Amino acid sequence: MSSAATREMIFFFLFALGLLAVFTRQGLLLTLIVIIFFAEGLSLLWRKYALVGLTYERRLEKDRLFPGDEVDLWVTVTNRKPLPLPWLVYADEIHRDLWITRGRAGAHYKPQRQSLLGGLSLRWYERVTRRYRLKAQRRGYFVLGPVAVQVEDFFGLSAMNAELPGTDVLLVYPRLYSLEELGLQPQAPFGERRGGERIFEDPSLMMGTREYTPDDPFNRVDWKATARSLQLQVRVFEPSVTTAVALFLNVNTFRYAWEGVDEERLEWAISLTASLAQAAHSLGYLVGVYANGPVPGRSTSLRLPPRQNPEQMALIMEGLAMVSGPGFVPIEGLLDQSRAELGWGTVVVVITPYLGPTLRSALLELKAAGHPVRVFLLSDEETGETELEIVRPRRRLVAAPDKLINIDKR
Repeated sequence: MSSAATREMIFFFLFALGLLAVFTRQGLLLTLIVIIFFAEGLSLLWRKYALVGLTYERRLEKDRLFPGDEVDLWVTVTNRKPLPLPWLVYADEIHRDLWITRGRAGAHYKPQRQSLLGGLSLRWYERVTRRYRLKAQRRGYFVLGPVAVQVEDFFGLSAMNAELPGTDVLLVYPRLYSLEELGLQPQAPFGERRGGERIFEDPSLMMGTREYTPDDPFNRVDWKATARSLQLQVRVFEPSVTTAVALFLNVNTFRYAWEGVDEERLEWAISLTASLAQAAHSLGYLVGVYANGPVPGRSTSLRLPPRQNPEQMALIMEGLAMVSGPGFVPIEGLLDQSRAELGWGTVVVVITPYLGPTLRSALLELKAAGHPVRVFLLSDEETGETELEIVRPRRRLVAAPDKLINIDKR
């Protein structure tokens, strides 16, 4: 029998008992029945309006962190009505990779989630704020909420449960390493000559001509100058003022999708990409980042072409904080889709766990088109003889939710 039907039966029984008390002039019994009716009336009123005007708000001290950082979380519960709430408990949904260092944590029925628990009493038109503290354990895009609340009436006769809308987002950036920690030359992470001399030239800025040498490409021959001097002359261009670097991250940790995702290697690849982007930016390059993995809230993969944008590094770090695997498209497909966005002389840097024939062919095409290419290979895969410049960076320890993962162990 439903609770409503039971309450209805009790109501009619008490009503009949009240009539009997009136006819038999049982004052004490009638008083008791009136008190019960009054309590039930208050309970009915409370059930109807208990959740009206009840709000739950979060405020983060900051919403961008690095692994290991802590942040204060303020929770404000407001009762915007004249009806008090004698007892309210809440369970705010939070990812397990955000450790609750101040506050009480509880279990949650969803995987990889936990509950931030709290309880309080609210008078009419009262606002109560509580402070908690969270610690970021790993990179990621973390959604806080929604929150489940339960309120009880004055007599403990009934409880109301609801899920209040509203979520907040906390981004944890990838862990960054210096070039020295990665085993790379601080002044030459992308293969340029010593002393910072640029190896690229801008074809729109012609300086003059000189005599042809066997190392010059034939398409640089200036036929008018050759006709005047009766010797082969080639065009000489001014060096580019700024070199662009495009980092391509392959989030597919295995060659085939059915093999799954190696989370340890993926986190290492993302941290390496972020570290290289930061190094390139500090050296004065235009930096762009592409990744073939999904990003929350977007229907496409991460695509940030090299731009002269003051917020470019912030956008790159946010994108790398959110990206995950496996990828939408093979890395070769991403390279092909992005070729039109790469300007003349853009350095193409690929971070990948493997180097297959298809990827090798795509990179050789980019190299033939005038793009310096460098591959950061994150495995012991044998590459054989190749025209590509391959770098195997020094491995680092990567933070995981409950341990440190040494990815030197292959």
